[in-house]
Amino acid sequence: PSMARWPGRIPPGRSDFPWAFWDVMPTFAELAGVATPDGLDGVSILPTLLGEPQAEHAPLIWTWPGAGRGPSGYAIRAGRWKGVVPHCVGGRRRPHPSDAMQLFDLEVDPSETTDIAAGHADVVARLRAHAAAEDMTCDCFQCAGKVARSFETKFV
Repeated sequence: PSMARWPGRIPPGRSDFPWAFWDVMPTFAELAGVATPDGLDGVSILPTLLGEPQAEHAPLIWTWPGAGRGPSGYAIRAGRWKGVVPHCVGGRRRPHPSDAMQLFDLEVDPSETTDIAAGHADVVARLRAHAAAEDMTCDCFQCAGKVARSFETKFV
């Protein structure tokens, strides 16, 4: 969640456009009128801030240090769907199409209380395949040995 205020430019209201911190640099670059550096994963969210139409964001993927126990895990957000793999298992260091993934429909369950993976095998397969195709590891590279306490009780 975030807030932005720019009287006369950003209309009051809310947006459900999913974005991440890596979208900040492209947004600031567009605001400054300069080219976005090559090699960034982010997109400018300026159209959304200005209340204009914006293309759907590519799936957002992030990692954490193993939900406080065991190997690292990852999550992927694509539109209304969020897939969560609490732990990459089996000695694999990369996402795999066979990862045990929880699935949440954020439009009806924004608090992620009900795993609906069993009823949406097609969505789970699509999210797992997308994550597996990315050039990433399950390692939480930004964590440097920290434990993500907020995930310990949620993901077991």
